[in-house]
Amino acid sequence: MNDSEHQIILDLLALNVRDLRSNLGISQEELAFRAGIDRTFVSKIERSQANPSLKILVQISKELGVPLVQLFLKRAEKNAE
Repeated sequence: MNDSEHQIILDLLALNVRDLRSNLGISQEELAFRAGIDRTFVSKIERSQANPSLKILVQISKELGVPLVQLFLKRAEKNAE
């Protein structure tokens, strides 16, 4: 995997974590507390600046109430109304 492909995956992860968290109506701080990680690490994940371990990804997916794979799925673009 080259750097460009790696960045695409991190960007997708960032978007999905941010959207799922927002849909639950919880803050980065609340997600971090529930997942047992630092709030600044959640921020870095949501800005594509962190490369979280599998263990952390599992904790985040659990607290977001979704299967791990959902953190990496492309979703349909939102249509402008």
